[in-house]
Amino acid sequence: MVGDSIARNVPDLRGFENQAKGGETTRSLQMRIANGHIKVGGFRVIVIHVGTNDIANGKTAEDIVFYYDNLIQAIRRQNQTATLVVSAIIPRWLDDGHTKPVIAKANQLLQRNADRKWACLFLRSDKLFRFSGMVRKEFYQQDTLHLNVLGSKRLRDFVATQTSREQLRLKEECRKRCVRGDR
Repeated sequence: MVGDSIARNVPDLRGFENQAKGGETTRSLQMRIANGHIKVGGFRVIVIHVGTNDIANGKTAEDIVFYYDNLIQAIRRQNQTATLVVSAIIPRWLDDGHTKPVIAKANQLLQRNADRKWACLFLRSDKLFRFSGMVRKEFYQQDTLHLNVLGSKRLRDFVATQTSREQLRLKEECRKRCVRGDR
């Protein structure tokens, strides 16, 4: 798993090496992979969870997708065979009032590109942390930025179930049908 502090704090994700770093942005992650500071070769599945800090830094949804495109290319240069899984950008309780539309648009664009351009799978992990459109505060630390233990475990369990071999096989079959238009 690569990404930001949200991913870094995910506990004991069996079968995954967690290479996430606090403060990571899509651009900084792409540079660290391209420069060899993060090694992604040899992994069967790579989960990418990054983008929250981009939004906090004022990036648009289009900026994030542009940087993700470069990130996916950098990963593919090291590992052409891994199944890439893009985890949706989750909301932050702190600034959800003004970042919610950007997160929604970014996730929509990320899902479209994951399906049609990058041949990646997309996880709607953002939905775990909302109820009726509102951020579920019980999953956040008092700093209102990071997931608490319960939230981190929730993300871990979701990623674990969604990246099992059987789930990945089913998702890939569905993605291929949807891209071809066989729905």
